Amino acid sequence: MSDKISFSIKWTILPRRPWRIVINGTGGKLLREPEGNRKGYAFTFHTSQDALRFLKTSKGRRAAHAALESLNSSILKGVESERIILYHGTSKTKAIAAIKFGLRPRRDDVSNWKEYPSNDDMVYLTDTYPLFFAIATTKEYEEMAVMEVSVDMDNLYPDEDFIHQVYEMQELPKLKPLEAIRLQMCNKELWKMSLEKLGNVAHQGRISVESIIRVWTFAWGNKEHLRLLYEACDPIISILNKQFCGEKYKELLEICKKMGILIYDRDK
Repeated sequence: MSDKISFSIKWTILPRRPWRIVINGTGGKLLREPEGNRKGYAFTFHTSQDALRFLKTSKGRRAAHAALESLNSSILKGVESERIILYHGTSKTKAIAAIKFGLRPRRDDVSNWKEYPSNDDMVYLTDTYPLFFAIATTKEYEEMAVMEVSVDMDNLYPDEDFIHQVYEMQELPKLKPLEAIRLQMCNKELWKMSLEKLGNVAHQGRISVESIIRVWTFAWGNKEHLRLLYEACDPIISILNKQFCGEKYKELLEICKKMGILIYDRDK
């Protein structure tokens, strides 16, 4: 069999019947397809969720990418529903680079947070404080940027700061940075709680250019931005602050999206 295989996917959804995905040219059970008696392979799943999980495996991804146009639109909606829109605060310079090359983890760069260095394989995202992080990670009077991104939920992990704070609230021994990162990687399922309770999550690996939706910039020299910047730079990022002031900062984010200078829009 050739290494270069043309895949096609057919979906059959019948009441009280398992889902069946027929894929030409990749693993599974050999069968004959109805049209043209072409040989292919079938995968049978008992629920739609099982079928969607298959699309996230390396085999499923290869098949789906190669046969994207032939996928049933309702199934595509199911796959897309596994994504979430979040925000990243950074400098204008780094945002412009991300538009060209994607949003990358810091890798060998020095962490912005000295006491608790971040996981160097993660990009940190928020639904509450992007402008605060843009201010905190830029040099004095450097222009800032807020990036809106759509990411796959499968790549999300809890922010290790959330784990630190949970330990502190339970009066457990203080964690060392590497211990918190280890717990972060072992407790992936806590990302939703991290986002809800702290407002932040970690995304493993690079965020592609295609996943960047919009980018706004802000400057201290812009009088319209001054009030926003002063309001955004005062929070203490904590579980308590999110509980009592989270809605205020989410409202501030919506104002930022209206008043910021839009320098990139994927859909235009």
